[in-house]
Amino acid sequence: MAMNLIPTYVIIKRGNRLFLEYRANGSRVKYASCNAVYEPLIRLIVKDSQIYDIIQVMRVYIAIKAIPHAKGKEIKLVDVIREMRDFEALFWYVKISKHGLKAISAFKKLYLD
Repeated sequence: MAMNLIPTYVIIKRGNRLFLEYRANGSRVKYASCNAVYEPLIRLIVKDSQIYDIIQVMRVYIAIKAIPHAKGKEIKLVDVIREMRDFEALFWYVKISKHGLKAISAFKKLYLD
């Protein structure tokens, strides 16, 4: 009973989509999604399906949003996300949440080109 009260983020595969879902007090909110083809790459960032660490949530969010746009540089993107400092993860999480594709384009230009 007490486990349901702890807010967690969960990675769920439904059909051909992969969702990052927020769960707390019996409610669920889909937070981000991408094609399920990228699941092995997401699993390189975080091994467990349930995430309690907010820094890991930010890294998974960045990966879910940016991997579909990497076009052949997916492994390099995963390496960059795994090795980035906590402050960088926070910065890109906020920028991608706020500015969307513009921030993803800047992220790609900075780290992948």
